Amino acid sequence: MKKNDIKSLHSMSVADLQKKQQELFVEFARSRMQHKANRLKNVRILSSLRDDVARVSTVLAMKQEEK
Repeated sequence: MKKNDIKSLHSMSVADLQKKQQELFVEFARSRMQHKANRLKNVRILSSLRDDVARVSTVLAMKQEEK
């Protein structure tokens, strides 16, 4: 995720963050299955997606704590 994308997470609503989190979970699961089937060319994407899920989850938790 680029720096601008990370900064834009803070301006998103809770519903948008939940949707983004779900999309990242699905993409991570798909990539993990491809990796296990030896079809994934770039395995670095797994750790990148895991980091993105953590970033979105952190911002989502902060937003929910505010309310």
